Parts: sequence; structure tokens; C-alpha cells
Amino acid sequence: MMLTASQGCFRTRSIASHIRLIEKRSPFSQFYAWSRNSDARSGKILAPLVDGLRRFGTEQSSRVCHAIDLRALELGLHTPVKPTVASDPQLKEAAKIVVRRKRFGTLPLDDIPPDQREAYPSGAWEGVPTIALYWCDGHRNLAEVIQLTRMELGPSDFDFVGYFRFLRKKGYVDFVQG
Repeated sequence: MMLTASQGCFRTRSIASHIRLIEKRSPFSQFYAWSRNSDARSGKILAPLVDGLRRFGTEQSSRVCHAIDLRALELGLHTPVKPTVASDPQLKEAAKIVVRRKRFGTLPLDDIPPDQREAYPSGAWEGVPTIALYWCDGHRNLAEVIQLTRMELGPSDFDFVGYFRFLRKKGYVDFVQG
């Protein structure tokens, strides 16, 4: 089961509120207080695990790079293949924009006639604008929102900057000045 950003956030808050209730009513409340104050001990205990995960990640990265180089040689390329990041022209501009929502939920755009929507989809039916809107918390910049949305839904050529400018023009969101 895949959770959207909003569902995961809701479930996390729900679980946290249940834990707080249990902590308050439990005869073991002193134990909970002790365990919350044991961050230093937890850090020492988890350090070997974190180091092992970092080492594993480095090893896997090296293994993949080696496999890519071998495949390049098979294809007749004699220079090592270097990874490149596809530049997205939206990200530079989006990094300067922080979106603050003015209302909860989706934005179906029902109050705007379809011919005045500038070809932007309804936020009630389209996944990309809906998920992107849920990632907007008034603190993340739009570049982060784009990356999180793409991580959740996969690659997209959606015009995020244009869409959120449209929403601002129609009064659905504000841009936070930083």
C-alpha cells in the first residue's frame, strides 16, 4: 500500500497521539521519561549500525559504477562513464518560491470556468498537482516540493512553477517572502 504525503503525515500524528495517551496512563511513565532522555545512549548504540549502512551504500555505489563501466566497454566506449544530473530549468526558479496554502484539501478549481484555467488541471482529479500541493507547507521551497512529488509519483514534465503562479493569481495560495 502506497501512502501519499498527507496520509503518511496523518498516520504519524495519529500514532504519536496514541503513544502520548499510553505514556500518560501507563504505570511505566517513569520508564518512558528515562527512555526519552537516553538520546546519548541511543546514539552510541546506533552508531555501528549507521556506519555499516554508510559502508554498504558506498560499496553498492562502487559496484554499480563498475558495472556501468564494464557495460560501456562492451559497447565500445573507452572512457569511464560519469553520471550526470539532467538539469531542470524549473528548479532554479522554483528554489526561490515558498508556497503557503490558504485552505486545506485539494483544489478542484470548480469556481473557475474550464476556459479560464489556462489549461491547468483540476487538483481534485490529477495526481501530480494534488500531491505537490500537499507537500507545500509554507517552509519548503517549490524545488523541494517538485523533488518530493517526483520521488513519490515518478518523473513528470508538469509545469509546477506555472501552476503555482496560476494558483497565486487566482487567490488559492500565497508565496512566502524569504
